[in-house]
Amino acid sequence: MTSTVRFTYHDYLLVPDERRAEIIDGDLIREPSPGYGHQLVVKNLLRLLDRHVGLLKPGVVLQGPLDVILSDEDIVLPDIIYISRERYSIIRKNIHGAPDLVVEVLSPRDAARDRELKMKLYAKYGVKEYWLADPQTETVEVYALRRGLPWEGAARNKTVYYELHGLFGDGNTVTSRVLPAFEAKVEEMFAKPF
Repeated sequence: MTSTVRFTYHDYLLVPDERRAEIIDGDLIREPSPGYGHQLVVKNLLRLLDRHVGLLKPGVVLQGPLDVILSDEDIVLPDIIYISRERYSIIRKNIHGAPDLVVEVLSPRDAARDRELKMKLYAKYGVKEYWLADPQTETVEVYALRRGLPWEGAARNKTVYYELHGLFGDGNTVTSRVLPAFEAKVEEMFAKPF
């Protein structure tokens, strides 16, 4: 017999601070602490994004863990988010709404969740761009949000999905539709300290 308990933001607030967790579609998912390689890529990406945003000041780049509350039953902890100046009102103690850009650095234990479940979730709530950085393959996948499928006719805006903007690997320069003029070499994103 399966239980149909659905967790909400109220339940999420009861989880001890030292325990990382997300709620996706009412399911509580515990998050183990990330490893060294994961955090090194997060640091590199944050530095590159922050340098770009700091120069032009179109918005703010923030590093997780930071609660992003998409709904009462969808609370996630992305690795990095970008919020444009136009959407700055979603920033309170936590983030209440969809950031413009979400970056997830893949770990073997949760790659499938980031690639499938979270990708659908971020599209549903309107995250304009979604990056998946894979330390194992040293690649970055950049996905841009699209609305409507060509065959849907008048109902086109009901369907949302991500379209691959680019798969960037060794020797490539990562670009973004959400951050115009952003360019960074893949090697910089996966650089080791020594």
